[in-house]
Amino acid sequence: MRFVLVLLLAARPALSQFNSAIQGIVTDAAGAVTPGARILVTNLATGTEREALSNDEGLYRVLS
Repeated sequence: MRFVLVLLLAARPALSQFNSAIQGIVTDAAGAVTPGARILVTNLATGTEREALSNDEGLYRVLS
C-alpha cells in the first residue's frame, strides 16, 4: 500500500514538468500583428523542434 501511495504522490510533480508553453504575439516593424507567421522553437540540447502558426491576432502558443 505504501508503494502505491508513493507512486501517486510522485506522479503529480512529474506531470508539472510537461505542462509548459512558449507564447507570444508576432508583429512587424510597424507594430502591426502578423497572422500566419511560422514559429519554430528548437531545444538546443536535444535538437527537438516544435512548430506553430500565429492566428489572426498574431498570437501563438508552442506547447512542450
